[in-house]
Amino acid sequence: MVENSGNILEKLSVRSKTSLENFFYRWGFTVATHPGKFVSICVLATVLFGSGIILIKEESRPDKLILPATAEYAVNTEWIRSKVAIPLRENYAGIVADNVLTPEVMKVLIDLHEKVKAVSTRDGKTWSDVCFRVPVTKIDLGEESLRRKRREANNSDASATISSSGSHNDWDSAFDDDFFKESTEEDVKPKQWTVYHSIPESLYCSIIDTLEEACLESNPVELWSYDKDVIYNLTQEEIIRVFNHEIISPVFGRKTKYKMELGGKIEKNEKGEIIKAESLLMTWDVKVDITQEMITDTQGLVGDAAGLEWEKEWIKSMKKFAKEMPSGIKLHFLNAACWGDILDETLIQEGIVLVCGFGIMFLYVAMMLGKPNMIEQRPFLTLAGLGSIAFSLIIGCGFCAFLSFPFMTLNRVMPFLILGIGIDDMFVIMQCFNNLDQHDSLKKTKMGTIPERIALTLKNAGVSITLTSLTDIAAFGVGCLSTIPSLRSFCLYAVVGISVLFIFQCTLFVACLAIDQKRLEERRNAFLFCIQYEEDKIPRSSTKNYDKGLIQMFFDKILSKYLLTKTSKVIVIISTVFLLASGIYGNVHLRQHSDALWFIPEDSYMVQFIRMFNTNYPKIGYPGLLVAHEMNWTESLPIFGELLEDLQESPHLHEIMQFYTSLKDFVMDVYEIDLSEQQLNEQQFSTYMGKFLWSPYGARYKYFFKLNDTFSCGESLPDIKTAIVPFHFKRFIDGSQEHLTAMNAIKSLVRNTSRDVTFNKNSGDEGRVFFWAQISIAWEVDEV
Repeated sequence: MVENSGNILEKLSVRSKTSLENFFYRWGFTVATHPGKFVSICVLATVLFGSGIILIKEESRPDKLILPATAEYAVNTEWIRSKVAIPLRENYAGIVADNVLTPEVMKVLIDLHEKVKAVSTRDGKTWSDVCFRVPVTKIDLGEESLRRKRREANNSDASATISSSGSHNDWDSAFDDDFFKESTEEDVKPKQWTVYHSIPESLYCSIIDTLEEACLESNPVELWSYDKDVIYNLTQEEIIRVFNHEIISPVFGRKTKYKMELGGKIEKNEKGEIIKAESLLMTWDVKVDITQEMITDTQGLVGDAAGLEWEKEWIKSMKKFAKEMPSGIKLHFLNAACWGDILDETLIQEGIVLVCGFGIMFLYVAMMLGKPNMIEQRPFLTLAGLGSIAFSLIIGCGFCAFLSFPFMTLNRVMPFLILGIGIDDMFVIMQCFNNLDQHDSLKKTKMGTIPERIALTLKNAGVSITLTSLTDIAAFGVGCLSTIPSLRSFCLYAVVGISVLFIFQCTLFVACLAIDQKRLEERRNAFLFCIQYEEDKIPRSSTKNYDKGLIQMFFDKILSKYLLTKTSKVIVIISTVFLLASGIYGNVHLRQHSDALWFIPEDSYMVQFIRMFNTNYPKIGYPGLLVAHEMNWTESLPIFGELLEDLQESPHLHEIMQFYTSLKDFVMDVYEIDLSEQQLNEQQFSTYMGKFLWSPYGARYKYFFKLNDTFSCGESLPDIKTAIVPFHFKRFIDGSQEHLTAMNAIKSLVRNTSRDVTFNKNSGDEGRVFFWAQISIAWEVDEV
């Protein structure tokens, strides 16, 4: 029975092989008989199916590349993009010098300020048009001012309105505690601020309404009102004195101290004053105009067209200004648009590498396919083979784009994969052809015609390249079932590309082989077909043994001569054992760690900025967000507040900008109610929270709340749709598991709170409380 089964399988194998050989024989004969037609068909197919390549949009958002769409992080990320408006985007610059507290650095800072002001888009949008503006809190509470305000309040019911869509912060830095802040937390004297609540609301709101607004820029030269003449004449003593004392900003009217922006090695004098620092950070905040169409950038963050274009122009300006730095001073910079800018730069670099790679392979293949004389060189055939590879890539990408398959960053390596497989197929076909060509008996019969020899070649080579192509397709086909989006996309494109390559190698390359062979037998020049040589002018081969090929000569004459000696055997065994031991040792000590910087060129300005920041500001870790959506705040405020206070005390966080402590102080100071002991009713919460967000206690938190409606100063707060609490992790040691412990600890706290709070059931939108951080995508991978 077993023997019969073996015979059946053997017969089936023989019949399958015979059928394939017969098919490829007929196909080779047909193609070689009408080579011009098949070349034209291949070119037309490339133009037709490859046109879809213009539809390709590269997906570079990290959550779309690594995690399945159903993963918790991916779901939360997509939810944030669609539900939470981001009112600003951060642009960072860092100055590094031996000491940044010098007149030379201050001159650089004022020049940088003016450079940024001059940045302009094609539509003429400048910094003043796209900047995020904040109130200038220069409030005069003198008696004459109050009398004047009372008169103005009686004449008009002034108010100031904010948008309901505000939810402060770009993901990377929503943590400036000085936004809208009149002074540090310790300097706030509650009873001093009750003057605002002892006067009529209309008067208080009229004061708020008169506040001017200024572009939000964090640059120490604001302390000298951006006066270039004054700044150019500063002494180092004046600079040190200003940096070490909290003063009122002449631009924003708030108390300001730039100690936190100083980094690197810091030195102090006997008074405890900072006299030397190696780095200084600055920021420029670009507004996101939610009244305009939102555009998603390469990082997945949204912005309006004007702001995104200005950010790109800002990068160009920074690149140019960085080259103009004085000796000993370096400028590093970063913004949300840099990821796309660097991707564009690397795409150009990869394009150059790809062209050079094809050029090198052209020389290599031409050397291997041809012989060193002007007749038997095969540059045309080599170009045709590489062209079939390029056409396969174009059709593969275009066809997949027509089918709306996403193109991801990993797909960029596909040209090198297709190149290797395609050249292998070319060598197989040419080896079979050369083996036939060595039999002079074929040339004396009808079997010696070019179509017949091509047919016999494809009969022998077709089965081989079919099996290898099917193996490759099957391997990558399995990858198409992967849940990792980037791997699935790469495998889909690879399957289509390899399939098209197989067809083109059996068609376009074979057709060009027939054409080139006809040229060779007519003894025409390999480069100039119009030149034809006589029989005795140029020999068919310049060397006696060249027909064997260089590689075959290497194995026959060199490798086989020495490989089988006792010495070589010992060397091979020792090398194998050593490599095996090294592999086992490496696998035992293998540790999983993900870093997005690995995918970016080391010399890019983005990597240089991050390296500088990590070195000079070692305490500040990655940012994150706590999001509460459609929560019943009246019932859940104590529970949510407890979570915020737990996070405040968490050893895993560097800082958290939570509003609950300030709200408790405000309610206690103004209304003498202790939120720790008394729960507010709906009316109280709406009234107190509305006043809180317009007070010096809570104005800085205003943009962290997305409301169901607009509200003005003096009005009760509308229902809160979404609240965001930004924080920073502390810096974790590379290679440790601290980050995983921190991530899971924060997740656990948030999930416990999510189970205890209540949500609005009549909103039509599912309520949720969750933690999100962009870096956690890498941490999730590490944990797996």
